[in-house]
Amino acid sequence: MDVHKSTAGRIWEKKMTQSMAHNKAQLMNQAMDLISHGRITTTVPKAKVLKHYADEIVNIAKQNNIARLRKSVYEPNTTVPKLQLLAARYKDRVGGYTRLTLNGYNRPGSDRAPLATIEYVDNPKDSLHFLASKYLPKVKEDLKEIQARKYNTEEISLEDPMNPGTLVTAYRRTLRSDVNSKQIKQLAVKERYLQNMINKFERSLASFEKSRLHEKEYLKQLEAGSEAQAIARLELLQRKVDSMDVKNRSRFVEKFNAQQAAKNSIRVLKMNAAGDLFWEVKSLPEFAEVKQATTPEPIVIAKDTAKDEFKEDEKKSAPAKGSIKMVDRFMKLFRG
Repeated sequence: MDVHKSTAGRIWEKKMTQSMAHNKAQLMNQAMDLISHGRITTTVPKAKVLKHYADEIVNIAKQNNIARLRKSVYEPNTTVPKLQLLAARYKDRVGGYTRLTLNGYNRPGSDRAPLATIEYVDNPKDSLHFLASKYLPKVKEDLKEIQARKYNTEEISLEDPMNPGTLVTAYRRTLRSDVNSKQIKQLAVKERYLQNMINKFERSLASFEKSRLHEKEYLKQLEAGSEAQAIARLELLQRKVDSMDVKNRSRFVEKFNAQQAAKNSIRVLKMNAAGDLFWEVKSLPEFAEVKQATTPEPIVIAKDTAKDEFKEDEKKSAPAKGSIKMVDRFMKLFRG
């Protein structure tokens, strides 16, 4: 069963107003772009449908169902290896492989449709990880400031219940008497927002590092398997060459390399003076392609949303504009 059939008729799919064939082609095209670049921007209804589709094809890749996976994407020869890398990245995740962020409206003079940026979580240029590494210390400082305005903190010594007779330092917080109930409610809202943001940032930093480790392990296994197959194939070719005379050996090697060049192979067959075959590796484009495929292109930030703080990080990944607006709005709220 194709993915688009299993998700037909859902509530989040109702706004796909074109024909079924058109919707399927559009969805598979957007999914291929998302897999290749890691992050794309489209209208909100399309992004909601694409989110479910992108999560489903990752689940298929984690099941290692290659036959079904090839039917679910365009250009399977290049897209399936990238999905297998995503499956390795999300080995410890049960779901929620994509993130959807509201990103303003379409350009003036058009239909002004609401836009959204959808991206794979923990990709090498993840927006939330970029914001976490940039803003986490500032958010923690703001949280301490809010708590200082709300509480009186007193340092006390208590006996450790696990180690009787051992004193440990603890902190007791009490509401300040010079803060009225209305101010306490306002500070409580800011404190809750900041604490939730800190938790989200810390989870993003931890999962990002874990995803990079999973990807490295997968690439090492892939490279080891490729080396084993190359050695086994070299042994078969050596037996075949040993049964030939010198002229036919050279012709065989030239013909074999021409066939491999047509397949964009990274290995070139060489033969020394003694008639022994060996591989010469030009480069590793298949691994570089997989890494580059999951590395999204940086999104250019408009001048009205860019901040001076981001100028020093122009060469680094740029988060989605919607994420920047969200953090800026929170910063103004908490510092106000």
